[in-house]
Amino acid sequence: MRVRKIANSLLVLGMSVQILMGIVWILCNFPSGWTYPEAEYYISVADSWVLDEYTGVLYPVLIKGSQIVMGCLGLPFEGLLYLVQIIVAFVCYSAFVILCRWNRAGNLQSLLCGAFGGLYLLTVPLCVQWHLSILPLSLLSSLFLLLLGLCIRAAENDEYCGHNLVVWAGILWALMTLLAPDYW
Repeated sequence: MRVRKIANSLLVLGMSVQILMGIVWILCNFPSGWTYPEAEYYISVADSWVLDEYTGVLYPVLIKGSQIVMGCLGLPFEGLLYLVQIIVAFVCYSAFVILCRWNRAGNLQSLLCGAFGGLYLLTVPLCVQWHLSILPLSLLSSLFLLLLGLCIRAAENDEYCGHNLVVWAGILWALMTLLAPDYW
């Protein structure tokens, strides 16, 4: 039992270090991000609304919305887009941890565990690259993880089977298809 407590403490310590390093890195690099060749494509699609069959409509809408809002403020649109991607990722990752019920305690402790797990998943280096880039991968991975959490909960608990799971799975699948139809 003592060895398990030490192992859990070391795991939490390591996760905390990653969370702190990830948050510091995000804060130091927030206005800028990675530039991929696809970013220019998504920006041009948001400006021209000329889409091919492999491009979803939702991500160019988010880009255009960010351009309009931040253009009124005279700020670069990437900041708002990155912020939306980070918030959606944190909420989806936290919900995934809660749905998987890795902490079977009461509500407040379950929420705190979900927030900690969400921060941990948010600061995984590859995910940070996606959150700070103009690509739909951040939103796609976030929604997919939430869908996976719903499926895991449904496999463990019969009360999530039925209409609730079907409705939520349909909504998440539709959003993912609107983001990138060629992936689904």
